[in-house]
Amino acid sequence: MHTLTHSFATSATPSAVRAALTTADGIRGWWSRDCDVDEDAHELRFDKGGRTVTMNFRVDQAEDHEVRLTCTANGNPVWVGTTLTWRVAEGTVTLEHAGFAEDQSPPFAMTRDGWPMFVASLEAYLATGTGQPM
Repeated sequence: MHTLTHSFATSATPSAVRAALTTADGIRGWWSRDCDVDEDAHELRFDKGGRTVTMNFRVDQAEDHEVRLTCTANGNPVWVGTTLTWRVAEGTVTLEHAGFAEDQSPPFAMTRDGWPMFVASLEAYLATGTGQPM
């Protein structure tokens, strides 16, 4: 299995990071402007060239120091069954996107190349209250 990892320093509190990852207002601030979010599941929608791509996640854990989501449905099939684990420790936020069966396909490359933009958006959102969601 293959894992993508990204980290950044932040002065945001663990509870502020959790809110950015688990509330509709938080997710709309940095990841997806169009989403439905509750404590058990997230549905994010993205406009990709005039068509809507939907991503569904089950919330496995939502605590101040760790948030874990499992992808249950996605327009990018390499995501289904993968996990997003966000950890907050000592002023650092780390994302591990784990569970990819292979790492050579164009959909995996799109994921690998897309995360830096979204992670930077989360970092900006936590620092300023303004990210760059899609």
